[in-house]
Amino acid sequence: MSNVDKVMSALSKRVRRDVMRLLADGGEHRLFELMDKLDIPQSNMSRHLKKLKLAGLVQDERDGQSVRFRISSALGKKEVTFLKAVLALSENHSGGKE
Repeated sequence: MSNVDKVMSALSKRVRRDVMRLLADGGEHRLFELMDKLDIPQSNMSRHLKKLKLAGLVQDERDGQSVRFRISSALGKKEVTFLKAVLALSENHSGGKE
C-alpha cells in the first residue's frame, strides 16, 4: 500500500478525521482528553490512533502513565496545509456518521 493509500485509508473514518481536527491546533493532546472530547472508549480510540500513526499522520510520546498525541513532525508544511484543507472539506460535507 502506498503512503497516499495509507493516508486516505486512515482518513476514511469520520472519527479519525475528528481526531485529526483536534490535533490540528498544533498542540499535544492526551489519550483520555481525546476520548472525552469525542466520547469514544479507550479500546476504540487506541485502534483509531494506531491507524493514524501507521499512516504517518500522528506521533505519540509517553509521559509516565499517560500518552500524548500530536500531528507528526515528519509532515511538511504543504502536507499539513493539505491535511487541514481535506479536514475542512470533509467537515463541511459530512451528512452523518459513517
